[in-house]
Amino acid sequence: MAWRDYIVENLRWKLAALVLAVFAWFAIELSIWNDPARGLTKIVPGQTVAVLLVPGDSRTFRIDPPTVDVVLRSTAAGMRNLERQRLAVFVNLTEAPNVPGLTRVVLVNAADEVEVLRVEPKAVFVEPIGPNKQAAAAAQNKP
Repeated sequence: MAWRDYIVENLRWKLAALVLAVFAWFAIELSIWNDPARGLTKIVPGQTVAVLLVPGDSRTFRIDPPTVDVVLRSTAAGMRNLERQRLAVFVNLTEAPNVPGLTRVVLVNAADEVEVLRVEPKAVFVEPIGPNKQAAAAAQNKP
């Protein structure tokens, strides 16, 4: 049997199956796109990254890059509440306070009804630029 015979034989059934498959694919895509439970997606660009420190630590830090983009998902009401509330975008240095320079994961604290999908970039480089005043005072008091 030639290749042409494989293609032409039962051509009506093959075309009907192709059309049904395309309709099924569009129906599934449309239902996913219109799903109200999925919510709205919003990109919040240029969020400044803060540093969470141990109480009493007075060092200053350089963060590279200093801002990140946050992608959020929520319902329409959740997005309206987000307009009134600020996102808390920070790196946590309470676990490793005395490391000279390190890459840390960016954390985002948002309202309960808002889901954080991703942060770009996921991590930032944190480097101390100011001396720790407590450490400097302790070094001066040593004989």
